[in-house]
Amino acid sequence: MALMYSISAVLGSLASIVAIDAVGSRALVVGSMSGAAISAYALGAATSDGGSQAMTIAALCGFSASSTASWNALNALSTTCVNPHMRATVFSLAASSGRIGSICAQLVNGALINEPEALLRITSTLMVLGCVSAIVVPPHPPTMPATSYQRRLERNVVRAPGS
Repeated sequence: MALMYSISAVLGSLASIVAIDAVGSRALVVGSMSGAAISAYALGAATSDGGSQAMTIAALCGFSASSTASWNALNALSTTCVNPHMRATVFSLAASSGRIGSICAQLVNGALINEPEALLRITSTLMVLGCVSAIVVPPHPPTMPATSYQRRLERNVVRAPGS
């Protein structure tokens, strides 16, 4: 089963590579996070109702592929929503808050170890929250004032590298 989960992650990465140019990073984040939320909910339903092993594996693989595609699209989306001069700071904040979130997730996992359906409902809810946040993020960062180098470049005072 671990092999199928890993293969699904690879397929999610490949699908995100193809889809990101076709539908855009924002639509891919929303679509893939929605798919992950649905898969987590289906996984909870399959495990609570004594569902078939095939349904459990399908939901698990769907979650793996969708969540991998979500991370890939989120990385692409975040480059277009942040000014270049702030990008490293924003990525650092995102990475560190992700680490804190993963620590909190392990605490929740431990607390709900005997209630997998509740854990998967929480996962689905957080994935839906991620979809909403991807929708409300501004599409482009506000433009920054031109630097002195850019102004001189526009007045042809300096030559652009490679020209």
